Amino acid sequence: SYLNEFSGAWSVVQVGAEIPYVDFKPYKPVLGYWIQLALLKLAPDPWNGYRVIRLGMAWLAVSSLFGGALWLRRIFRLCWQPCLQGSASQNSGTGCRELWLL
Repeated sequence: SYLNEFSGAWSVVQVGAEIPYVDFKPYKPVLGYWIQLALLKLAPDPWNGYRVIRLGMAWLAVSSLFGGALWLRRIFRLCWQPCLQGSASQNSGTGCRELWLL
């Protein structure tokens, strides 16, 4: 597990110095590497950069899950709650079938 983490950190350094798919074959899609490279540049040295990457990725995952939970709560309150109460026709045109539009 640690070996994969360090090889992933090396790939982040490679993205900063070389062109992916031209100079080297990346281990995973490069969008994650670009996000991690921005986090790596915030740290004063490589070891702290590695820690910043790990904390930043954890923060990104938590904030994505939190944002998704807020979005799902909005959908529930706007659409499903009136449907469960039996008043979907009083919801000013937003019925249970139009859930995907939100």
